[in-house]
Amino acid sequence: MGAHCGSQVSLEQAGYISWNYGNNMDCYINLVAPGATSLLYLQILENHIESGGSSCYDHLYVYEGIHTSFAGSGIHADICGSSGITEYTSSLDHTLTLRLVSDVSTTGSFSILYTAYADPFGPAAGCESGFPCDVTDRCIHTDLRCDSVDNCGDNSDEVSCLTSGDTWVCSDGTTVPSSRLCDGNRDCTDHGDERTTFPTYCNTVEMAPSCYRSVYLQPGSGGYIVYSNNGSYSGTVCATHLYTGADYTVRLGPWDLSGLPGGCVDIVHVCGGNAMYTCQQGTSIRSYCGNRLYEEYVSDPLSDVTLRLEGGSAIGGNFQIFYSVQYSGPQSLSGAAIAGIAAAGAVVVLALVGVAVYCCYSNNNRPSSSPRVTPHEHIPMQDRAAAVQTPAYPPPVYSTDNAYHLQPRLRQTYQEPPHYTSGISAHTSSPQPYTSGLSGYTSSSLSYTDLPYNLHPPPAYSADPSSQPPPYITSQGPHSQPVPHQPNTGHQGLPYPD
Repeated sequence: MGAHCGSQVSLEQAGYISWNYGNNMDCYINLVAPGATSLLYLQILENHIESGGSSCYDHLYVYEGIHTSFAGSGIHADICGSSGITEYTSSLDHTLTLRLVSDVSTTGSFSILYTAYADPFGPAAGCESGFPCDVTDRCIHTDLRCDSVDNCGDNSDEVSCLTSGDTWVCSDGTTVPSSRLCDGNRDCTDHGDERTTFPTYCNTVEMAPSCYRSVYLQPGSGGYIVYSNNGSYSGTVCATHLYTGADYTVRLGPWDLSGLPGGCVDIVHVCGGNAMYTCQQGTSIRSYCGNRLYEEYVSDPLSDVTLRLEGGSAIGGNFQIFYSVQYSGPQSLSGAAIAGIAAAGAVVVLALVGVAVYCCYSNNNRPSSSPRVTPHEHIPMQDRAAAVQTPAYPPPVYSTDNAYHLQPRLRQTYQEPPHYTSGISAHTSSPQPYTSGLSGYTSSSLSYTDLPYNLHPPPAYSADPSSQPPPYITSQGPHSQPVPHQPNTGHQGLPYPD
């Protein structure tokens, strides 16, 4: 306080004022609460202001309003060690003036907790955007809830403060995980985990102070819509427009109308958009009435809805409707896309298994005269010496009969030894010893029995034009021409269908 003597200080929602003062001090500060309709609540936490018996030697004076001179100013409180004053609440407006006056002896100190709050009985009655204190009826900022400081003065803002690892204890002794508090589902037999008043305090939107007004709901939030936390309606007609951000939907339900009178004299209508003056029976999406709980939901893809109460009876009542603001925009990979990708992956796996079964079945059921065909590994384009790969057994001597070359059957291709022309490199070389793609070593006269795989020897070839080529031969063009590339059919190493 001493650093602000003679100045005006704009306050936050809550904070502290303290001073270790000296002798012969006369210092004042003007306090201005946030918001023109706010009031200030002062709690004296430490009081070492000099006093003797019932008399004050040093004084901390409290004045309502802004004061810079004090002759004739009305003193609303005179605080010292023996005054017995532990708190002070402003009653006129959002400003107060504190003035400390000390004598020539004995220094002192004090510490004050201030809290700005909304007057529940003032022109902005209601606490739809704040936290309602249980006993004092003050409406404080929600940021002051569960901050380990008693801002309400009755400690109700520090009751039932849970962390993610805590549990809620119901009145019958059963426990509920804190993650399931205020989620629209009643887990406690007394419904204590879904209360909108002490001690649970689920988020609420009160229609009473919001009649014929629009109320913004934070995306991703949830809570309850009630007529009032402090009273019931009686013969009331009230409509409130609820809206949220783009790509979000306001979902309503369950509907607890057990506080309404029986019958359908009192009705709650639900309409899409801002329909505060037109929402009624016949134009509404749904209409609810009766003294009961509706375990159902209104979740049309609407970013704004209107609730309209028609309180036809004079008995009065209340209701509690759960709302949640859910994302309804383009799907991200966290939802349907991930499910689709997983399903597609399963289909691919099944397809690969089917191909593998088909391949095994085809190879196992070939005639004994047909050798098994081992697909060659694909080699990217590089130097011929490193890239050329030859079959695991010596190629046959090809027939020169023209009819023989016009009957392609298999896509398995073999290179011929004389004057080899590589389809990978652009030069021609002399015959090279055959390099097995399966064995990894070179041999010019390797017998079949020495091969790493037990392959059947190729059948003898006939020059008879009427004979069919062996099933593993791919017809080739004239000698010294590269073998034409066969199209990829997805069945590498298997015969083309007839």
